[in-house]
Amino acid sequence: MNKKLIFSLIISFALVGCSTSNSFSNSLLSSNGTSLSSEESGDSSTNQSSTTSSGGNSSSGNSSNGNSSSSSSSSEQGDQIMTIAEARSYISTLSIPVNSYGNGVDETHPITIKGYALTAFDLVKTKKDFGLNVSYPAKVIIGDATGYIGCASNGGTSGTTLFGKVGDHAGEDTSRYVITGYPSMYLGHPEISVPDNSFTWDQNLDVDKDISKYYDTPITVEQYFNLAKDVKYNCAGHGYGDIVTINSLTCYHYDSGSKVYYFTNGESIVKVVKEKLTASIGLVYNVTGIITTKDYVPALRGLSLTKVEETPASNNLSSAISRTATELRNIKTSKDDTNQRFDNYILSYKNIYKADVYIGAETDSGKLNFFFSDTYQGANYIEGKNPALAKGVVFIDNDYFWNVTDSAAQSHNGYYADYLSENVTTTIYYIPVQLAYATYNSTVYPFYKVLLLPETIPAMT
Repeated sequence: MNKKLIFSLIISFALVGCSTSNSFSNSLLSSNGTSLSSEESGDSSTNQSSTTSSGGNSSSGNSSNGNSSSSSSSSEQGDQIMTIAEARSYISTLSIPVNSYGNGVDETHPITIKGYALTAFDLVKTKKDFGLNVSYPAKVIIGDATGYIGCASNGGTSGTTLFGKVGDHAGEDTSRYVITGYPSMYLGHPEISVPDNSFTWDQNLDVDKDISKYYDTPITVEQYFNLAKDVKYNCAGHGYGDIVTINSLTCYHYDSGSKVYYFTNGESIVKVVKEKLTASIGLVYNVTGIITTKDYVPALRGLSLTKVEETPASNNLSSAISRTATELRNIKTSKDDTNQRFDNYILSYKNIYKADVYIGAETDSGKLNFFFSDTYQGANYIEGKNPALAKGVVFIDNDYFWNVTDSAAQSHNGYYADYLSENVTTTIYYIPVQLAYATYNSTVYPFYKVLLLPETIPAMT
């Protein structure tokens, strides 16, 4: 009788042991399912309100010494850690069930990788109507010595998410992680879908990276814009493509507000999100980054710069394309989420434009916002941005043109004395920066901002 009791206890403990060994896989599945199903009602963000920062929670990021674990999941999993090249190859062998938009997650084959967080950005949208509710919208690009891959994460700044934990530490040497998640596809990209608390940060992790192996041969600026045009973006125009490198670009301008560099080859200007890079105006670089679109605007998120000893390029103003304020405003995307693609809009960022225009200003809370228009708007400032947009204006985003005091504009803006609110035209050279939309008196108007080429702005006298 006692022997039977002992045998029963042994069997019971064995069954408990089996249950425990599967606990991580079950909890991972539960975490993934819970997070995603909570988003099925859709995302209320609009096309313009989805310009959230990819910065994160520095207090929960890589700020302490030694190992800081958000989860012990990797050690509990016990699976062999794959290189990223192996992970990509493995994902390609799986028949991942995807919806009509090319999105899907295989929740039966958890895999583990380790690597550097190279960059991070949030594609924001999770709308079920566009098939985006099956994976996470924020992306952390992880790289090792063999390649790179996107890791999908919940967004926000919480340290429980991979995206939040990485925060603004992406690109730093200490931003190293062991990550466990599920093979997935997102708009054609092989990814790893990473539930909350399914990663470990270790700044001393034994891992290498080689950004020079993440791309093939350098591409031209022309090729870059064509690749950007073909990016598979989501319903708000947020997406990403491949890592590429473009040689011999001159650092032309830096916008400290948006932390964006503008590089030129003389014919086109390429927007490069600064990330952890530092460039000097007037020097020439080979630029490596990942192609992205945000609100359909193309940009490279910078990964590396190599300074080269070459003659800096000057913008060829003789090749500038004539485009009036009205013509620019007619190149539109959508103010609503849509499946429609906007190739011409993306390609419009490739060119330098010129126009003969009137310079005016709108006043708002005691500050001036300069604009240009095809018609004279009168001697007085317009009260409010929306009434100005209704009159067909395009706003200017340069320093001392946007949100500037009257006295500062008078001291630093070369157009102030001779052209502001005067019935006289001037020739400007510009590139588009962003497009939003504003509703005024029940009518929707395009809200463009442009950057005037600094060398073409009249010097102060």
